[in-house]
Amino acid sequence: MHILDIASYPNKEPLPKELENIPVITVWNKIDIIHKKPQNGEIFMSAKTKEGFDELQTAISSFLKENFSPDSNGAITRERYRVALQDCLRSLKSALLAPEIELKAEDLRLSARALGRIVGKIETDELLDVVFRDFCIGK
Repeated sequence: MHILDIASYPNKEPLPKELENIPVITVWNKIDIIHKKPQNGEIFMSAKTKEGFDELQTAISSFLKENFSPDSNGAITRERYRVALQDCLRSLKSALLAPEIELKAEDLRLSARALGRIVGKIETDELLDVVFRDFCIGK
């Protein structure tokens, strides 16, 4: 998923090198500030008002069905991967429902830790840099 700030629309930031050769869902965030209409399969949403979340969920579901099947190499073959992904998903869902920003941040930290059990350690400082830079949290 490539998440961009709608303020820079339609100029897309380049994809990180690790995402260049794989299918990606492009998501434009902050449509509560600048209202735009979706084009070319892109998702327009607001993390603040939750507008567009249903479309994002549908896009992710379709993406997974199109790109991963039970017979594909993307199947979860190890129990510890399945458990870590369930922990990650549970923390992400909790973050969406958390009433306080501090609780959301803790849930996101827990989800990153769970994902890190599969892909390697995710540095909190790097994650916070991205959140503060891309989502203007704390300004």
